[in-house]
Amino acid sequence: MKSNININDLNYSILSSMTPDNCKSLFDTYSKTVQKQSSDAAFEFTAKLVTLRITNAVLNKYKGSIRATVHPKHGQFGIHLVNSHSRVFPWQGVVIKNNFNKFYTTSTQQVWKEAKYEVFDKDSGDFLYYADKNTKIGDDLL
Repeated sequence: MKSNININDLNYSILSSMTPDNCKSLFDTYSKTVQKQSSDAAFEFTAKLVTLRITNAVLNKYKGSIRATVHPKHGQFGIHLVNSHSRVFPWQGVVIKNNFNKFYTTSTQQVWKEAKYEVFDKDSGDFLYYADKNTKIGDDLL
């Protein structure tokens, strides 16, 4: 999706002429506009996800990879990046490999504050995760 819905382009100048008599009509008009934009954005996002799944785009791009999810269903490989002490979910932060070769999730601000290393795949140059200062990095990683 190119962006979230943007309601900043709505014509708000009409609101300056709002009266008790036309208030409900104006609200209904704006509400329908926002609902249509939301519906269109949801349709576009769903269409992209279905296209990615049907074409197997991720597995074709990353040969030999394992598809995982944080919301596993029957037959899917599930991952749990949040431990019982963490309040950061994977979509709110970044993954770090600590000095004990364990992965955990924390906020981006915390990573930057503690000056972690960025780990990239040597072949593709893709960013993989952050690592603590003394973490052993594999030969196929930078």
